[in-house]
Amino acid sequence: MLGTIEEEMPTQITISESQTPLTCSTVEEVMEALSQAASDAEASERPNIVHITAITEDTLSVVVGAKSLSNLGFQYAHGDPPYYSSRGISNVDEPFLVAFALTNHHTEIPQRYVIPVSDAFKAVRQFLETNSLPTCVQWSEI
Repeated sequence: MLGTIEEEMPTQITISESQTPLTCSTVEEVMEALSQAASDAEASERPNIVHITAITEDTLSVVVGAKSLSNLGFQYAHGDPPYYSSRGISNVDEPFLVAFALTNHHTEIPQRYVIPVSDAFKAVRQFLETNSLPTCVQWSEI
């Protein structure tokens, strides 16, 4: 059923190292959690890198709270390469997008990997609906 995530292993969203991951059973629950994480990150002026783990145990990471900008990272469940980052329209590195992985770890993301937040959220929806690497954004192997 569209909008429902597989029952055997609901989607896990990790927002912070200090909090237990959220368990969501619908796409809308995930999107609500991301929206709340984005609001919290914007209010604290610390963009956050949130991890979304699907039923396949593949993980999509998304920057939230950086106003209109974002970045996606994708890692397969096996943890081995290839690893992917979203591909933006720029070919330069600076200025870096600064975000904090799981609200804690300072990360500088080159502009070449920065995409509009609207594209990132479309990719999150596609990831949740297909349980695979989203095809609605460009990717770079890193």
